[in-house]
Amino acid sequence: MDTAYNLEKQFSKWRHEKASGKTVGRQADYRDINTIGNFSIQEGRLLCKTKEAVYDYGIVHLKDCPTLYNNHNIDDISAIISIVKNNMPNNISIDTWRTHRSALKNYRDFLSSSDSSDKAKPSSHSNKRQSVSTINPKCALNTIWYGAPGTGKSYKLNELLRNSFAGRYERVTFYADYLHSQFVGSYKPITVANTDTVKQETGAATHIEYRFRPGPFTRVLIQALNDPNNVYALVIEELNRAEAASVFGDVFQLLDRNKDGRSEYAISVSEDMREYLETDGEGPNYLTESGRTTLGKLTETDDCSQIVIPNNMYILATMNSADQGVFPLDTAFKRRWDFEYVDIDAGENATDKNGERVVKDKKWVTDYRHEINEHLLNAGVPEDKQMGPFFLGNANGSVFGDADFDKAMKNKVIMYLFEDAAKYQPDIVFDLDKIGTTKESLSLSKLFKAWDDKNYGIFKGLDTQPRPTDDTSDNDEDDHDNGQETGDSSEDAKSADSMDPQTENDPQ
Repeated sequence: MDTAYNLEKQFSKWRHEKASGKTVGRQADYRDINTIGNFSIQEGRLLCKTKEAVYDYGIVHLKDCPTLYNNHNIDDISAIISIVKNNMPNNISIDTWRTHRSALKNYRDFLSSSDSSDKAKPSSHSNKRQSVSTINPKCALNTIWYGAPGTGKSYKLNELLRNSFAGRYERVTFYADYLHSQFVGSYKPITVANTDTVKQETGAATHIEYRFRPGPFTRVLIQALNDPNNVYALVIEELNRAEAASVFGDVFQLLDRNKDGRSEYAISVSEDMREYLETDGEGPNYLTESGRTTLGKLTETDDCSQIVIPNNMYILATMNSADQGVFPLDTAFKRRWDFEYVDIDAGENATDKNGERVVKDKKWVTDYRHEINEHLLNAGVPEDKQMGPFFLGNANGSVFGDADFDKAMKNKVIMYLFEDAAKYQPDIVFDLDKIGTTKESLSLSKLFKAWDDKNYGIFKGLDTQPRPTDDTSDNDEDDHDNGQETGDSSEDAKSADSMDPQTENDPQ
C-alpha cells in the first residue's frame, strides 16, 4: 500500500477515536471521516477529491497532487488553511466553508501528532490532559495578597514573579471604571495600510477597520496555551478598586480549578473572540496551531468556541480592603481564591541583598510606628488601616533629620492619619495640647508646621527628638538609634542599596 492510502486509513482511525463519545448529529456527521471536507461539493471521502478545490482556492502549486494525502507537509497544509480562511467561494455556504476549514485543521492536527519520521505509521495522538513540567511557584493558582498599606504586598508578589515566572507575566491595575471588555478584549478601530491598487482607486493611503483586540486576560491565556511547559501569570494590582465580579464576567466561572489545576468548567466565548482565537496571526498574542490543539484537548471540542484556564496559568492579585473608594468582594467570588495575609510587622527587620536594613530608621519602624498603630488599634481602628513598615515608600532609605524623611512623614504619614485612618478622631493619635489647637480647628498646615517644630512630639505618647546635626550625628548615634548599627556612618546609611518593597507600588 502507498503512503497516501496509509495516511488516509490512519487519519480515519485517528478522527474516529477523537470523535468518540460525542453527541451524534448533523455536525458530528459532517466531521465524520467519510462525509466531511468534500471541497468539490460532490460525494466522496474526506480530502480525497480536493485537487480541483485547491486549485479553485488559488493554491496552484499543489494542483498536481492526486490528493492531499500525497502531501504531509504541515507548512503546506497551514498555507491552505490560511487561504481557505480568507477566500470563501461564492458557490458554497458559510457552514460548508467552515466545515472545509475544520477538516483541514483536523488533518493538520493529525500530521502534527504523528511520528515525524514516518507519517504513514499509526498516530501516537493522545487525548490526555495537559501537564506542566516546570516547578510550580510557591503559591496557589488563584492568589490574593492582602494586608495593611505599607506591608510589602506588591514586593512579595514581585519577588515571586522574578523567581518563578522569568518575565512570563502581564500586569494590570484595576480602577473604578475598568470594564470587562478591557479585561477580556473587544473590537477596536485600527488604521490599515491600503494596497497599491486601492491607493490608485481611492487616493487614500490607509483605511479604518474594526478588529478584535485581546485584553490582558486573553493575552496571558493565549501565551499559556501556546507554551504549556512553562508557567504564566496574570497579575492584578488593586483588585478591589473595580467591581471585580463585573470585570471578570463569565470568566468568573473559570476560577473554579479542579485537582489538576485547570478550570473545572469551560465557558463559551463570543463569536468575535472565537474567530480571533482561530486566526493564524504572527506574534505572541495569537494562538498557534499547537495552542489550539492544547485548548481542544482541555475543552474536548474541535474548535475555539470554548475556553478554560490551563494549569500553567496563574492569576495573582493584591488588595487592601481599608483603602477609600474600594469595592467589596462578594463571598462567591472570594471563595475561588486563596488569600495570603501579609502581617503588619513582618518586614520591619528586612535586609537588602547587601545585608543592610531596608528601612534605615530603626527607631521609626520598630518604636514610633508601633506606638501610633497601638493608639489606632485601641480606638477601634482596624488593623488594615494601620501603617506597615514600608509605608514611607522611597524614603525608607533615609533617616530622621534627612529632608526626604521629613517630606515623607508629612506627605505620607501625617496626611494619611489626618485624612483617612484618624479622620474622625484625630485626637487619638495627635497630641492637640502640644500642637496648640483643638479638634475642630486642626488642619494639615498646622500639623506640618508642628512637625517642623516638635517632630515626633505631635503624636500622643511620643516626645520631641533632637534633630541630628553635622557636629553631633557621629557622637549621638546611639542616643537617636536612627536605624544604623554601631560603627555605621550616616553616609553609609544613605548610600546603601535600598530594596524598598514599595518603590513600584506605593504604598501597599
